[in-house]
Amino acid sequence: MDPPPAGGAISCPHDPATDKWKKMDGWMDGITESNSNQCKETNTFILAGTNEVKKVCRDAGAPYQNQRDMRVSLQPFHVVNCDLRSNNRYPRCEYRGRSSTRYIVISCEQDYPVHFQGFAN
Repeated sequence: MDPPPAGGAISCPHDPATDKWKKMDGWMDGITESNSNQCKETNTFILAGTNEVKKVCRDAGAPYQNQRDMRVSLQPFHVVNCDLRSNNRYPRCEYRGRSSTRYIVISCEQDYPVHFQGFAN
């Protein structure tokens, strides 16, 4: 499946009246703040296979800001940021998403990605 166009607005999760990338079927379903029914403020989805992200921990990434466990991708990734649009509680969370192409920063342990840190400037 092709990534959404960079900079395009999308809905998270799905809106049946829109195209396939605006549907985002289930992307934010069940994602809440830890141990609560509070809707999560934001979540980032990296639109790449697990192996592509894993490579950032090895030869497709470089050390980031002198942090031993943090790596920045050498190539940009297609990503979608979903931001909360309402103050509702789960399951009535409403999100707005925006797609872009960005260099990602991740934490790695033993050459395995364990946490998305954010984007490189």
